[in-house]
Amino acid sequence: MGYLILNLSDVGWASRSGPQQNNQRLFKVQGFETCAFVDVRIGEAQPTIKRAAGFTLLEILLVLVLMGLAATMVMPRLSIGSSAQDLNIASERLLTLSQMAQQLALTEGRSIGLSVTRNEKSKEFSYEFLILTKGEWTPVKNHRILRGVNLSSDLTLRVEPGDSFWKEALAYEETSGSLLEDVVTEAKAKPNVYFWSSGEVTPARIRLCLVNGANGKQNINQCREVLFEETGEVVGREFMEG
Repeated sequence: MGYLILNLSDVGWASRSGPQQNNQRLFKVQGFETCAFVDVRIGEAQPTIKRAAGFTLLEILLVLVLMGLAATMVMPRLSIGSSAQDLNIASERLLTLSQMAQQLALTEGRSIGLSVTRNEKSKEFSYEFLILTKGEWTPVKNHRILRGVNLSSDLTLRVEPGDSFWKEALAYEETSGSLLEDVVTEAKAKPNVYFWSSGEVTPARIRLCLVNGANGKQNINQCREVLFEETGEVVGREFMEG
């Protein structure tokens, strides 16, 4: 049975056929076209109003936080779409680091190089940034951002010079066997891309592609490129054949 607290000045007596129960009165609310009868117990304490069933904002936020934590633990284990995501992350990282190297070479007045290598044992590609010191290229050390990056085994990386001079230099390195040497046996790394202190960059493109697990070949449908313009502009784009 429901209860309703009424102001007696707003209600009037009403009668109903049939005997009344002990210690009860029937009231009707005045001022309405259709009057409703309300059963009120007299002399008894009115019960407290119970809170409606539901969730508070704090409880909802707690559930959302727990769901987010669960998603972060489960997502790395999902293989569907993870390779494409790795490709996007790797290309964005290469683009950002290259742009930073170009700006660093310009502001500090020191030439910086980008060197690409491949480990013949693991078949994995990697790249690092070099700095020209006393006529020799040495890896950048003690820098919070410009660090060497190792790519996952399902990604390939290829450097293509942008004009005839650099294409001839690349062809010479390929025929001499000095291109993409084993990172363990390579005595001195040489840059594939140069960021000069003048702000200029050697024209080139670096292409990152996914590798098909079955045949180990590049999947040209899932490739991205980082373009290095001689004017110093470094941009990223999806690979377009031709």
